Amino acid sequence: MNANTFFIPNGDGSQTMFGGPSGQPKSMLADLNSAEQAALNEWTASQTGDPERGGTIDLMLWPGWSDVMSRRFKDRFAVEMPKASK
Repeated sequence: MNANTFFIPNGDGSQTMFGGPSGQPKSMLADLNSAEQAALNEWTASQTGDPERGGTIDLMLWPGWSDVMSRRFKDRFAVEMPKASK
């Protein structure tokens, strides 16, 4: 969880720590743009699910995650994400 942390001094010299949300996305899923969300939703609707796990769908298998990571990297650092060398 992305959090802001605050320390409040106590009368005895110790500190009490408080944590709260930073307002930043907690996961890549929370940071999807509308086109990525639509693509993920479409892909999810086309999946049959794992019958051994109650029909769950593993979202980590969505093939669009690498494009999302590349976009987020470029958004944050203003350069293309480096490609892995072979």
